[in-house]
Amino acid sequence: MKFRLPPLLNAVPVAYISPTRLLYSDELIFHATVITPMLVVLLLPMTYIDGNWVPTVIFHDQQATFQAFLFCILGACFGSGYSMVFRTSEPKIASVTYTVAVASIATSIALFLWAAAFSGFRSCLPLLLSIVA
Repeated sequence: MKFRLPPLLNAVPVAYISPTRLLYSDELIFHATVITPMLVVLLLPMTYIDGNWVPTVIFHDQQATFQAFLFCILGACFGSGYSMVFRTSEPKIASVTYTVAVASIATSIALFLWAAAFSGFRSCLPLLLSIVA
């Protein structure tokens, strides 16, 4: 019996790079997760808090959130990389690693949005308190 992947767990084409080359969703996740840590480390100003470097823009005073964000980015990078490697030879493993990649990238986006909302709320708090008082 030939194994067939369910449609939700397959890497799907998301864009045409050329008439003969497709960009699959696992490749898109891989490229995004390789570029994101470089941009965070190289472009954002960092502060040294409790023995860790933390970006001051969004993750200030949120060391654990920043570390969880980087961990999820790494999980998405490894999951999508293994999904690309095993896409044709081992479709079951590719399906599992693609699911790990999608779950990790979704979690990292949620952590980023949560940290951004917390950072925005913290910066607006004095203004809100002055209006109420």
